[in-house]
Amino acid sequence: MMSTGYFLTKGQIDIYGCTAFGIHLSSRHGIAYELAEMLLFAEGLEKKGLTRYVESIFYDSGSCTCNFEFTHDVEKYSKIADQIELVAMEHISQFEIFDNICHGNTQRN
Repeated sequence: MMSTGYFLTKGQIDIYGCTAFGIHLSSRHGIAYELAEMLLFAEGLEKKGLTRYVESIFYDSGSCTCNFEFTHDVEKYSKIADQIELVAMEHISQFEIFDNICHGNTQRN
């Protein structure tokens, strides 16, 4: 019998944040899928050599939107920003990048 207590909107995991590939990841309410998406995103950035451009990733559980904090090297419409956005599209359901809300293709995750 499955306990529904773990599927409440808050506190599905004990840790609300961690560091992966040198990037701090955090979820407002400790939602499991949010941390999973952020971990996959951080891994994808590492594979493309892009982790040095992302300082932190925060999933706002209230708005179901992931936000990124970039280093000063990342500028809107730059090649680096485009590459980061492509990786986000693969792994993050909904995210904000340079004041735009985007929806990723995460069905395979």
